[in-house]
Amino acid sequence: MEKECAQWKIASLYANTDSVVAKKQSGIVEITYKYTLPTSPSSSCSVKYQVNPLGEIEVAMSYKGIKGLSKIPLFGMNFKLKRRIKEVRYYGIGPKENYLDRLYGARLGIFSSNISNELSEYVIPQECGNHTKTRWLEIYDEKLGDGIKISAKDTFEFSCLPYTPHELENAKHIYELPNSYCTSLNINLKQMRVGGDDSWGVKPQREFDIDSKKDLIFNFKIDSKGMLN
Repeated sequence: MEKECAQWKIASLYANTDSVVAKKQSGIVEITYKYTLPTSPSSSCSVKYQVNPLGEIEVAMSYKGIKGLSKIPLFGMNFKLKRRIKEVRYYGIGPKENYLDRLYGARLGIFSSNISNELSEYVIPQECGNHTKTRWLEIYDEKLGDGIKISAKDTFEFSCLPYTPHELENAKHIYELPNSYCTSLNINLKQMRVGGDDSWGVKPQREFDIDSKKDLIFNFKIDSKGMLN
């Protein structure tokens, strides 16, 4: 996978901003970013933010499908939050990590956790802690009570860890992970699944792939109002 999908990592790190358009109408501020992604062939995506007078942020991500590219590992957004914001409460599939092809041992409910408990200590540090079919997510500082709530009309996936994806990838053992400087929050429309139906040699089944030829649209809302009510 690291070879087949390598260009998507480059695309996420070095997207080129083609344009930024800002509008304001009836108290709502709208900012739209359009990007060219350094894939071969090149691809494009956009992110639109709408901020209303209540401080709510509507986020709309879109990707234009194109032929000739490998499958996409995931489609979503990563946030680096202050380290003190480390309590998680969500309505989705849990309480342990789960993926679309690894969720039948989990259940739907409202769960609470600390990000330190979301990190799966595999022999080699790697992507982990995913939760599927999430309706809403709260992440906050328990002492101060501040944080954010993320919700969507449709379900989404998330992980919330004390390390960024790049920190996890660069470590070969748990002890090599650096001191955590942030809380890394991943909000995804969908993520490629685990696969490995025969002792981890087989790739994920095609129904769990993200086809780069198809358009992708992901909408979610960020709110800091009344999240602890």
